[in-house]
This record gives sequence, structure tokens and C-alpha cells, in this order.
Amino acid sequence: MSQTYKATGINLKSIPLGEADRLLTILTREFGLIRVVAPGAR
Repeated sequence: MSQTYKATGINLKSIPLGEADRLLTILTREFGLIRVVAPGAR
């Protein structure tokens, strides 16, 4: 099961993943450098 977190960050990289999703690399103060999937973001 996925978990939901809320943080403010800077999007450093965004690449396509599949047909409708994106893989984001985000720099946050709380979690550091993270990689997240944004489903349906295209």
C-alpha cells in the first residue's frame, strides 16, 4: 500500500513513465532528494 506525505520541494527532473505517468526527482527540506511517481500527470 502506498503512503501519502506532504512537503514543499523543487522539481529537479521529470521523465515520462509509461503512457500517462511521470517519474519526478524532487529536492525537499524534510526528506532530501526523493524520486516519486506522479500517476496521470501527462
